[in-house]
Amino acid sequence: MLSPAFLLLVLGSAMAGRREHMPPPEAPVVQEDRVEITVDARNQWTVVPAGMEGLVLLGTDNRGASWTLVRYDTGFRQQWVSTWDAPSRRVRLVDHALSDGVLTLLLHQPKRAAFTLVEVQLHDGSVQEHSLTAPSRLRSTWSVDVVGDDRYVLSAVRRPTARRLAERELLHVDATGRVAVVPIDDHLAARSVEVLRITTDEQADAMDLSLATEKRNRRSVHTVSVRDGMVTDRRTLPPPVDGSHNLLTAQRVRTAAADMMVGTYAAGARGTGAQGLFVSKLSDDGSEAWRRTISFTDLDRFFDYMPKRRQARVERRAQRKRERGGDLHLKYLLNLHDVVQTDSGMLVIGEAFYPEYETRQRVVTYVENGVTRTRIEYYTVFVGYRYTHALVVALDEHGETLWDASFEIGNILSYAIRDRVQVDVDGDRITMVYAYGGRVFSKVATPEGILDEKTALATEAVGGGRVRRTWATHTEHWYDQHFLIWSYDKVVGGQGGRRKVFSFSTVSQRDPAGETPDSTKH
Repeated sequence: MLSPAFLLLVLGSAMAGRREHMPPPEAPVVQEDRVEITVDARNQWTVVPAGMEGLVLLGTDNRGASWTLVRYDTGFRQQWVSTWDAPSRRVRLVDHALSDGVLTLLLHQPKRAAFTLVEVQLHDGSVQEHSLTAPSRLRSTWSVDVVGDDRYVLSAVRRPTARRLAERELLHVDATGRVAVVPIDDHLAARSVEVLRITTDEQADAMDLSLATEKRNRRSVHTVSVRDGMVTDRRTLPPPVDGSHNLLTAQRVRTAAADMMVGTYAAGARGTGAQGLFVSKLSDDGSEAWRRTISFTDLDRFFDYMPKRRQARVERRAQRKRERGGDLHLKYLLNLHDVVQTDSGMLVIGEAFYPEYETRQRVVTYVENGVTRTRIEYYTVFVGYRYTHALVVALDEHGETLWDASFEIGNILSYAIRDRVQVDVDGDRITMVYAYGGRVFSKVATPEGILDEKTALATEAVGGGRVRRTWATHTEHWYDQHFLIWSYDKVVGGQGGRRKVFSFSTVSQRDPAGETPDSTKH
């Protein structure tokens, strides 16, 4: 099914006078809904979903000097294979962006001013490299976004000054390859600026940055619009003067009816944990027309993810607080996704999590008065972020709650905060899928709540093999009601015997009109 050219993966290291190539991997094992590639410790793979255009498989070895790109269509049929040699073996793939049939890759070697943008044409796999240099030395790069002919790279720069110790810079790369810093600093007089979210507005050929600044533990949120490398609009939402709440996160949402900011707030003037959502309407003159706060305790199903007895206790406490004119204080950490616009308003989707720590012990040997002694010391270490549940809130154009739903996320512990639950929106039917530890979980949320119980489907290897262990799992919405899942798997038995593989597969709705989420092709 696959071309023999795929076996000739030119993955090597750029060395003076010669280039060493790693041995080619074994042939991929392919079936209709899953692809497996046998790999070893030197291989690094990832997948870029491209909607109806299929997907692009990216591979390199741990030297990162040469890359192989393979495009598959939505039926997992190979379309082309391309290779690209990096300018340095130390560059790392940071981010990617898809726009108008072009895949843009951002690669960078930390603590260097130079970075590379690689443009890959999806229709034929042709590759064009752009080696660029920032005006100042970059500590790191974070993301790349494409708006029309402009490309924007978010970076971190260490520049000790009286005003800031470290700062983020947004770099603008125009069609000619000229790199310049977008002058966001000129519009925000603050010692520290936190980038909350970057969204693009293709109709306006512009992008919006949602930012936060802090002064005496009081946070203000801002939105800055950028077009052609220049700031064209800035809005600021300050914390309320009465100290009733503190703003935490925000993002700009432009609908046909209004220009809004949506985010989370904390209870009290200096709170740091999310108490609920806020919705703010922005006026044409730059002012704030109104702001509405929605406490999580006022949602109908926010606590549905809890066991029934615990849910009942928490709801009784919240009711007693309301009867006394107060509100039960919550301190959730919430990772909000990009707000989804619907015919009736907006969908706010997020995942709650908390940092988890462990107490460990170690034996310390020391000498006291010439005598060797030992003692046991206890210390605490951060082990990751524990995800607890996902939340869906439907809002109308006035910021009023239409309906909400929540469900438990089972046992995800991760060092990185990222969107775990992937979503497909079909009217008021929200299909949500996530994968972890070799199992796939699916839910369907509607105004009536969660329609089904949690569905957990185990990963199945090609050729009857059994997946013993799975790690580095990613889930992305692909197209329509199809989702892509890719990971590294340790497989025992079946075709190929014991092996380590990189795999990607699909999760789909068997009957979109029905209430069961799933046929899972995995």
